[in-house]
Amino acid sequence: MKISPKIAIENINLALITINFIFNLMGKVFAIGGLGGSGTRVIAKILQEAGLFIGNELNEELDNLVFISLFKNPACYKNARKSDLDRRYRIFERYMSGKNWTLSQSMEYFRATQANPFKYNSPQHHLKIAAKHFIKRNDERLNWGWKEPNTQIFLESLINYFPDLKYIHVIRHGLDMAFSANKQQLFNWGPFFGIIVKDGKDQNEVAIKQLEYWIKINNIALNTCNKKMIGKHLILNFNDFCLNPGIEIPRLLDFINIQVGPVKLSKLINIPSKPSGNGRYKNEDLTIFTQKQLDEVEKLGFKI
Repeated sequence: MKISPKIAIENINLALITINFIFNLMGKVFAIGGLGGSGTRVIAKILQEAGLFIGNELNEELDNLVFISLFKNPACYKNARKSDLDRRYRIFERYMSGKNWTLSQSMEYFRATQANPFKYNSPQHHLKIAAKHFIKRNDERLNWGWKEPNTQIFLESLINYFPDLKYIHVIRHGLDMAFSANKQQLFNWGPFFGIIVKDGKDQNEVAIKQLEYWIKINNIALNTCNKKMIGKHLILNFNDFCLNPGIEIPRLLDFINIQVGPVKLSKLINIPSKPSGNGRYKNEDLTIFTQKQLDEVEKLGFKI
C-alpha cells in the first residue's frame, strides 16, 4: 500500500508533535550562569518572555533570590558537604516546581536567609515565604529554570543533582569584564580559586585579578560542560548574541526545546541591544596584563 507524500508529511508532523508533547510532560530544567555583568539578565528576559518560569522572587537583574538565599554564601560553600548541597537543591527544586516544603525545609530556608551575608529583604519577608511554601500549593510545574550568575560556581554539584539539567553559560569579552564595575564574584569567590585582591583601591590590581578570575572560572565551566554535559550545555558569546539576535535567539530556543510563533519571535529578537561598555578596554592600558593572560582571552574566542 502506497502512502502519498502529503499523508507521509502529515504523519511525520504528528509524530514530531507527539514527541514534543511527551518531552514536555517529562519536564525540563535549565540554568543560566556566567560572570556577573556578562549579559545573563538579557538571556533570562528572553526565556521569561518566551513563557518559561524563572521564579517569582526576582530582583531587577532577574536573579533568582531563593537561589541566592540558599547558595550565595562563601562561608557555607567552603564547609558544605554533598549532602548539605543536595538538601538545599531539594528545597530549591520544590520551590521552583511548585511543590510545598516540609516544616524542616521551610526552617532551613529561613536559617539560610539569616546566615547569608547578601540579604535582600527583611526577616519578616522571608518568614512569609517560608510559611507560604509550607502550606499545600497547587501550582506544580514541569518546565522551569533560573538565572543567577553564581550558578557557574556550583555547576559540578548541580549536574550531579539535576542530571538532565540544561546549562546556558554566558561569556563576554574578558578585557571588557576586566574593567567592569561589577566585580562582586571576584571578591566573593576569587579566594577559592587562589585569586586574592590585596588592595581593593589599586584599580590596576583589581583589573588584573578580575581578568585572571574571568579566565579561571570560564575555563573551569567550559571544561565541566565539555566533559560532563555533552549535548546539555550552550555557550553564548554575548557580544555575538547582541550583534546577531536573529540567529542566536532561535538557537537558544532550540536548545531549550521551546517553540514560539513568528510575532513572539520578532519581539524576542528586539530585546538584545549593544551592551553598554562594549569595547571599553580599547581606551585602557593593556600593558598591565601579561601576554599569557592576553593569549587566554583569544583562546576563549575574543579578538584583541
